[in-house]
Amino acid sequence: MSLRTFLTSALLLVSSFCIAPAQEKVAHPADTGLVLEMAFVKPNPPTYQTVYWPDSPNPGNLILRFGKVAGWEVQSDPLAVRAVRVLPVLIGTKVVVQVNVLRGKQISEEPVGTYTLRESETVKVEAAKNFGVEPFEIKVIPLSSLPSNLPAVENKLPSLEVVSVQQEFSALPFIKITFRNFSEKAIEAVSLEVMQGGRSVVRWLPQGVDGKPLIPPGETYESRMPLATRTDGVAGNYSPSVLGDQRIVITGLLFSDDTSEGSPPKDLLLAFKHGRKIELRRILPLFENALTLSDADLSDGPAKLRSRVEALSYKLTAEEQAELNKMLKVKQRPDEGASQLIRKDLVDFLKRFPPVMDGKLFRTWLIRAKDHYSNWLARLETSVSSS
Repeated sequence: MSLRTFLTSALLLVSSFCIAPAQEKVAHPADTGLVLEMAFVKPNPPTYQTVYWPDSPNPGNLILRFGKVAGWEVQSDPLAVRAVRVLPVLIGTKVVVQVNVLRGKQISEEPVGTYTLRESETVKVEAAKNFGVEPFEIKVIPLSSLPSNLPAVENKLPSLEVVSVQQEFSALPFIKITFRNFSEKAIEAVSLEVMQGGRSVVRWLPQGVDGKPLIPPGETYESRMPLATRTDGVAGNYSPSVLGDQRIVITGLLFSDDTSEGSPPKDLLLAFKHGRKIELRRILPLFENALTLSDADLSDGPAKLRSRVEALSYKLTAEEQAELNKMLKVKQRPDEGASQLIRKDLVDFLKRFPPVMDGKLFRTWLIRAKDHYSNWLARLETSVSSS
């Protein structure tokens, strides 16, 4: 169970007393058949993103390359826009697109606007200029499954078997690869690349969630991997097409004991792991302190806990840096993205609680969430580094 799924289920558990019985879920096709076309930097060709169903767990695409408003000056680091998040979902016959910006070193996410479009309609996100981002256009276009031959898969790792390769029928091209772990050790991550000729066009790094292995010994795992596309056509009449002559290369894997096979980005993966450990070590005492409060004092507990989580620093202590240096061949900081995602998920879910609530119900959530984080940290702490 992912962190987002756990937090949601725990929140639903403690708030179910005021929620009406759920209606029977209506089945829908696996794919909406729609794509969002986004023109961020003109005259460059646009980029594309699948339109999802509302119940999809996808958090939306992060756009790192975007135009900046001329003359816009950022006075402080917390105001600097690092990325734009775009999340399109199909509701009935309309596509609702939420656009946010991610700002500052500690990644605070702020809404830009929500836009509703029908198929083939275009809207310009003018409000982006309020954040120093050049206004950009988004358009909903229909696409049938893009034709593509199944790419060859190159695998020279003795501990990993490729069981099957299938085309995933969706608006944009994906390949579903099923792996089997032949080793006696759990696999924590697998590194793959989509190659075209001698050029790497897509990198993919599926990892286990919440400190759990990606593939236990003898078990299988399905990875849904995007293929590379290019933009064909001329301004005003673009369409995505699949790049030819693609092949998938399995470059390496990392075991849960931190040993590796092949050439995975081991230092990066270990930095991810260390960043998560540091963040969990900082968050858990906040839960423990909150649980010492009375039920009456927990009536506004979500807001108090959120403010304390947001006040945490990302700066490493000397001990934390020394621990990391022992693990890695090259001295570096842990990847802050790993910490930021844990913190952001927690803050986002704390915002969903009412301003004032039954303190006893919030205590129930605190206990469940604390146990989840404690078990996650315990799994990470038991990993024995062989670096």
